[in-house]
Amino acid sequence: MGAVDGAIRKRANLPGFVDMERLADRIARREIHSMDIRVTWADAKATGACDSGIKNWCAQVGIDHAAASVPLADVLTGYQRRPMQEALAVILHVIRHHHDAQAAA
Repeated sequence: MGAVDGAIRKRANLPGFVDMERLADRIARREIHSMDIRVTWADAKATGACDSGIKNWCAQVGIDHAAASVPLADVLTGYQRRPMQEALAVILHVIRHHHDAQAAA
C-alpha cells in the first residue's frame, strides 16, 4: 500500500502535459544557480518518491543522498544528466516552497 500511496502522490505532484526538457531549461536559466536554495530528503519524499528511487537517482548523478541537504543547483545539474519526471517534481516542489516562503515574508 505504501507504494500505491507513493505513486498517487507522485502523479499529483507532476505537472500535466508539459515539455519537461524545456521546463527544466527555463528553470536552469533563471538565477537559481546563484541562490542558496537547498533540497532535503523530506522534499523528495513530499513528492511521493521512494527511498530506493531517491538513492538510485542520486547515485547515478553523483549526489550524496546521505547529506542533510544539497544545493538545488546540484539537483538541476543532475536532472540535466539524468532527466526523470520524479526529479523534476522535486525541483518544482522546492522552487514552489521557496517562492511561497518569500511571498509570505
